[in-house]
Parts: sequence; C-alpha cells; structure tokens
Amino acid sequence: MTPCEPRRYRLHMDIKLSGIVGESLQTWDIPEGKTLIGRSSELDVSLPDRSVSRHHAAVRRQGDTLHVEDVGSRNGTSVNGVRIHGPHPLKPDDRVSFGNVTLRLVTEERPIQPALTEHTQLDSTFKLNWKEIQEAAAAENRETSEMFQVLTDLGEFLVRHQPQEEIFEACLDSVEKLVPFQRACLLLLDDTGSADLRAARFKGENSNLELALSQTMVQTVISERASLLVRDAQSDARFQLQESVILGKIRSALVAPLFDNTQVIGVLYADTSELTAAYDKEHLRRLALLANILAVKITNARLLEVQREKERMQQEMETAEHIQRTMLLSEPDPPEGYELDVRLEPCTEVGGDLYDVITLPDGRWVFVLGDVVGHGVGAAMLMTNAMAGVRALAELCDEPVELVRRLHDQMCHFTDPTSYVTMFVAVLDLAEHRLDYVNAGHEAPVLLVSDGSVVHLKSTGPPVGLIPGLDFAAATVAIPPGSLLCAWSDGITEAHVPVEDGDPDLFGEHESLESIVGSLRDQPVKAITNEIYDRVDNFLDGGSAPDDRTLLILRRNA
Repeated sequence: MTPCEPRRYRLHMDIKLSGIVGESLQTWDIPEGKTLIGRSSELDVSLPDRSVSRHHAAVRRQGDTLHVEDVGSRNGTSVNGVRIHGPHPLKPDDRVSFGNVTLRLVTEERPIQPALTEHTQLDSTFKLNWKEIQEAAAAENRETSEMFQVLTDLGEFLVRHQPQEEIFEACLDSVEKLVPFQRACLLLLDDTGSADLRAARFKGENSNLELALSQTMVQTVISERASLLVRDAQSDARFQLQESVILGKIRSALVAPLFDNTQVIGVLYADTSELTAAYDKEHLRRLALLANILAVKITNARLLEVQREKERMQQEMETAEHIQRTMLLSEPDPPEGYELDVRLEPCTEVGGDLYDVITLPDGRWVFVLGDVVGHGVGAAMLMTNAMAGVRALAELCDEPVELVRRLHDQMCHFTDPTSYVTMFVAVLDLAEHRLDYVNAGHEAPVLLVSDGSVVHLKSTGPPVGLIPGLDFAAATVAIPPGSLLCAWSDGITEAHVPVEDGDPDLFGEHESLESIVGSLRDQPVKAITNEIYDRVDNFLDGGSAPDDRTLLILRRNA
C-alpha cells in the first residue's frame, strides 16, 4: 500500500468523525454513501460554528474507501493541517478541519468517550473518590513522608493573608514540591459554573503550548468530586483532539477537585511527558489531599476579602451618611409669614434625594427638592455634589433658571448620562409673594390656591446632568394668602410592596397626594406631613420602602 492510498477497512468496522464542537465532544457515524457536512442543521454533520459554511464539505464512503471533498466553502477544508483541493483520501486518525472546527477519523477499535464509572479501573484512567482520599490522608498522617514535609512548609502559608493572585501561585509552588510536572494549572469555578484559569506553570519544551483540558474530565472531577489519573493521554480519546497534548507528547496527567469540605470550587491539574516519571496512584492521592487543603485556604481568603470589602463599604456608607446629615437642615426656619415643613427618609443608610432651603442676601428664599437616579453610595455622592453646587451658585445667580443651567453644565463635566438629578428649584420673593421656579424633569408640585383652584407646576426642562447642551425654561406663579405648596419625590407616590409577577400596586394609584393635601389643607403643615407618611407606611404594611421619600410643604398664612 502506497502512502497516498486510503486505508482499507473491513466492512463490519464502524467509522466515525469525532471532535470538540463548542464545549462538548460529539461523534457522528460515517455510513456508506455521501455524508454532508456544514453549519446547516439539516445536514448529516452539523457544525454550529461561524467559521463553517452552511454547506462546507462532503465525505464519501464506498466499501472500505473514504474521501473528503470541499464543496466551495468560505474558509476551506484541511487534512492534517494541509488544505485540500478536490477529493482527498482519508485514513484512521486523520484530522480533518472544516474552518476552525477539527474532527478526527476514528474506528470502533478506539473508544470515543469511555464512561467514568465509580470504582472502575480503565485501561488509561484511574479514579479516586472522596472517601478514598480521606482514608489516604489518615494514612499520610501516620507516616513520615514527603507529604508531611509539604504540610509543614504550608503552615505559615495557610495562616498568612495575601492577595488571591499570590495565593494561586503559592498553590502551584506546593504542587511542585509534591508532584513532578511539565505543566500545572489551577482553575476556579465562576458564578456560572465555568472553570476559569487562574494560575499556570509550564516547563521545558511545553512552555509555549496552549493548555487545553478535557471538558469531560474536568466536569467529572467537579460533578463527582473525584480525582482522576490518566496513565497515557496519547491513547485516551478524551485527549486525542487536543493539539497541546499531541505536540507536547503528554503521557500522564492528574486532575483533582479543589474541595473545601463544602463544595468544589475548582480543579488542580498536572501532567508530564517523562516516561520514567509517569504518575501512579500515590501521586494522585497526594495531589488530591493537597487540593483539599489548598481549597480551604482559597475559600478562607475569599471570605476574608468579602468581609473586608463589606467593612470598607460600611465605612463609606457611614461617611456618606455623616456628610448627608451635616448638609441637610433638620428643621429649616420658614420665611416670615409662612409655615414650612420638610422631611427626607432614605430607604438605605444613605439616600439619593435632596432638599435645601437657602436665604439670599436680598431677602429672597430658595427652595430645592431633587431626586438622584439610583441608590447607595454613588447616588449619595452625586446628591452631595448637587447640593454643594446649588449652595455655591445660589448667591451668584439672580434667577433660578441661571442656577439650573450652570449646575447642569458642571454636572455634565463629571458625570455620565446614566447619572442625573430631577430637581425642582424655586425662588420666593417675599415682597411680591411670587414664586419663580424651574422644574427639571421632576414630579409636578401642586399649589392649592385659597380660592379652591389647583395649579400644577409642570416640568420646564430635562433632568440636570443628563446630556450636555440642553436648555431650561422658567415659570412664575403667585402665592395668594392661605395658598399651600406641596412638592415631593416619587418615593412617596411610587411606594409599593414588591410582587413576584406583574406590576406592583403603587401608593399613588390608590390615593392621590393632591386629594390628601386638599383634605388636610387647614391642618398645620407638620400634621399634613405626618399624615402622608403614616398613610404610606400603612400602605406598605410593614414592608421597607423601595425608594427615598422626601416631602416639602410651604403655606402662606391667611
């Protein structure tokens, strides 16, 4: 038989194409006749990869002869790394690449994916379950061994706090003391269950090879909490399709779960190409025991970092809360001839709502009520900056529209479009009892006039800090004797109890804030505030408020 001749098969021999597609090992039988291959789901061999054309190639089998032919694909077809032009013969173990997807031609004599059953000694694989690992650990404790020396050296490492990246490298140092390897790596599971490479170490001729682990073996280790020894990776079907194993001549491999006595958080892997240093069961037991110890260390380090992050966040929250308490006036004095009450209740330690009452040198009064998008420390910082900006600009700007324009320009310089403030800014002229205001995207306050009419102070511009270049307009309204102004944040009208399905019921849909204020307009303003907050609390029925709640009520005496 010449080298270019296709290999002859016995007719009863099964012939298959096998390879990693996506993240799983897949296998297709190659029957007599024509087998179509491509990205289309309607073909005999469907390869859902963007590098594969919808109709990419065809394999023809006639008796004991096989040929592969490209059918005009975009990225071509290769056999053993050489691009083909026209029909090309195939023989066992040939690697056929369709775009970026490589499949191997195998026969039934070579198992595609041996099952990893409990306590099963396979031709190339030995599996050690967790109970056997614990028994091995007890045996190690009764003996003077290399493992004892490694555990002694680990003492300081286990109690010393250090960054996680340093811990991962130190874990591989421990592996190197216990198990000889050409390559070793540590992988940790993320929130989705995927194994991410966190540390790797390559030696010698394998230093430039890409590390490609068998997904079958990794998932077996994770799901069954078992350690695996592969005696001959060159003949194991789970490794045959990985170029790093082939080129690196990897002969023996170990895979152990990082089990922290509660859950598997990752895997430890080591391999060698030295025939004289092939791994045995003793190597597997030692790596498995070491992996358990290292997993506990990694978990403890993670928990410590989480705790420190919580402490840091708590300190930031306390600082932000202190700043807010300092900036917010607890009991602002009212203008002469008026009643005033303002209340802000954050839904967390710090809030994104704001209010301010400022007396100008010329005798006018500035009233501000705003709502920063979002919650937590970020919203609190933006709220603090907005209040500082208002106070700095109040005496520099003659009109509220000028104040809002300049504040908007400032905020656009240090915030992104996802951070903005809805704001109601009003200036009260006590001589004329006239209110000049800008409503920057805020809920419309209501003015209940003494003659029974109601004026809604609707929006006159967009939220502050939303997009550079936007403009604002001002409006004016008179405040006759006995009139009452009420402004609020949407944390009051949109207060609700969370529900699993559907839209929640909002307080504002059950009770109109305008109606409540109207029915209580003859009461002292503080009594009106108390009644509104009591009704919201009753509506929440003991539940926590989902948003900050702020209310400002101003009434001119009759």
